[in-house]
Amino acid sequence: MKALVIDTKVLKENINAVRKRAEGIPIYAVLAGDAYGVGLLEAARILRDEGIDHFVISEIDDAARLRDAGYVEEEILMLRSTTDPEELGRLLDLKVVCTVGSYETVVALDGVAGSRGVVAEAHLQIDSGVGYGGFLLTDLDKILQVYQYLPNVVINGIFTQIRADGKVEKEQVAGFKGLIDKLREAGVDTGIVYAAGAGALFAKTELQLEAARVGSEFFGRTKLSSRKTKLQPVSWIEAKVCEVRWVPKGHSLGNENPITVKEPTRVAVIPVGYYDGFTAEYLEEKKTGLFNFGDKLTVQMGDQKVRILGRPGLLETLLDVTKLECTPGDKVVLAVDPVNVRGLKREYRGEERREVKEAEAVKEAEAAKEAETAEEAAAAEEAAAGKEAAAAEEAEAAKEAETAEEAEAAKEVEEGQQSPEEKNQSRAARLFHRRDS
Repeated sequence: MKALVIDTKVLKENINAVRKRAEGIPIYAVLAGDAYGVGLLEAARILRDEGIDHFVISEIDDAARLRDAGYVEEEILMLRSTTDPEELGRLLDLKVVCTVGSYETVVALDGVAGSRGVVAEAHLQIDSGVGYGGFLLTDLDKILQVYQYLPNVVINGIFTQIRADGKVEKEQVAGFKGLIDKLREAGVDTGIVYAAGAGALFAKTELQLEAARVGSEFFGRTKLSSRKTKLQPVSWIEAKVCEVRWVPKGHSLGNENPITVKEPTRVAVIPVGYYDGFTAEYLEEKKTGLFNFGDKLTVQMGDQKVRILGRPGLLETLLDVTKLECTPGDKVVLAVDPVNVRGLKREYRGEERREVKEAEAVKEAEAAKEAETAEEAAAAEEAAAGKEAAAAEEAEAAKEAETAEEAEAAKEVEEGQQSPEEKNQSRAARLFHRRDS
């Protein structure tokens, strides 16, 4: 058994930490990469429940999934630019706000929107130094043309990207701020001004943000200080030890970069490797915290830190349990970056999932209906039995009355055949019998 566990309680705490820092401005939640491995629809549900209803996706199919799941009023922004007419058409059909990072992309969007007789909404991407796309800070004339001369596109937002580590370059901030000032001096309504990356939200800059765009930080994937941001990892892998055995001194362990044990060693095998997303590189990147102990890479088993022997393999990882209590079936917790995890089922903990509640409600309704039906059937059966008993009593009474009438008639016939003296004696006997009874 192994699974990727997502702590929805911690996720909500991260969301609230971001909202508190945002101080009321709109937040665009990036859900790229299946919400960084946490799950697109589940992440969107929790974000919406916590008051965030602006979503950013990188694939058109993700926008379709959100719309199909009932997210019809929420604003959805496409993360990347495209000039492909088919893609642009689908984005317009799904009522997705497009990102335009070049004059070519916005012209293509204007053409597709015009052919459909609609006006497309878009956000303008500015490259202030990260290099992933967008108009350059020196492209003022082209940017003005985008705002002024394309009738089928309305630009209602403009953004740049800040480095994920939060190291905001003063030149980068000054350049973006200067561009915004020039556009507004030219009489342009820029739309909302924001920066992508939690670094822009948590760092102290001169940017007057009108919105924030945050993604991996919701899920604890951040290089920013957790002490500063209050953001914590929301996921881990849980697996069970599948084998425990002793190996002798001098035995070799591992396939890639094998090690040789210097003394008899008790080894536990867990069925998780780098194919599942458990990598030494990720552990080494996290220099402090629960899953590291000095220069040794560890996992957690109960309240024990357990040292990894060598490097994680493709499908298994070896643990040193020589001085620890450990048996097959013991649970192990492994730190992972969820975006790298593949092939594992997800388990959401920390709250009852909505579909679980709904399923339980359906079961309760069905049980109540079955009980009501059973009560009705029992009542009907009881009523039927009562009717049968009453009918039987009536039949018995009728039969007795009929028998009495027949007996009386027979006596009268018999009396008719008797002499006068015999008749008088019979009548006297009947009167005497009636008095006695």
